[in-house]
Amino acid sequence: MIEFCDLAEIRRKIDSHRDKVLLVNHFATWCGGCVDEMPLIVRLHQEMPDVAFLGVTWELFVDHRPHAEVEADLRAFVDEQGIQFPILVYTGTPGELMSALEIEPQTIPHTVVHGPGGGVVSRFTTTLEEPDLPTVRAALQA
Repeated sequence: MIEFCDLAEIRRKIDSHRDKVLLVNHFATWCGGCVDEMPLIVRLHQEMPDVAFLGVTWELFVDHRPHAEVEADLRAFVDEQGIQFPILVYTGTPGELMSALEIEPQTIPHTVVHGPGGGVVSRFTTTLEEPDLPTVRAALQA
């Protein structure tokens, strides 16, 4: 599922998972590190069915094509990567998102683990690699 969302809608989506652990992966298809880590995010999603996953893409920060074209390219990426969790396309300004969600400027990939109740358990601000998976799994079991 790909959905275009403003900040309020992204917050509602995150808040709707307060009853469980949630991994939110901020990415863009134009970000090499994001593309490199996506197979690991997909694998974690497959391994941990009790954890909720959301992707928040920053496609529109640099890609100002019509939404239909961006969505078509994202669908191809989602299919290619085997992504089975919702993808939210952020439609607002970069500063608004980074400030509201406490993301360091221009830092993607950026993965945030929220525990039950919504609090942030852990943040990963670099490209996830295979050796990082035990740490990520531990955060997801919070």
